[in-house]
Amino acid sequence: MVDVFKAWTDSEYFDSLTDMQKAEVPANPAGSIDLSMAALGSVSGARMAASCTGCACCYSTTVGCPKGDSKVSG
Repeated sequence: MVDVFKAWTDSEYFDSLTDMQKAEVPANPAGSIDLSMAALGSVSGARMAASCTGCACCYSTTVGCPKGDSKVSG
């Protein structure tokens, strides 16, 4: 019997299965988790990278920059 969860989470285990056993493993409901190095290289979070002067506003939307400091750009 195939351990479906292990087949989803352990690539070495999945690779050790026969073709018939692999056919028994349903698609992972979370979808594919494989990312190429090119895709990982372009990840910077949920927004564009910010230019920061070091004030807290660069890291929080609830804290304003002190007077005279630049706001986040990006």
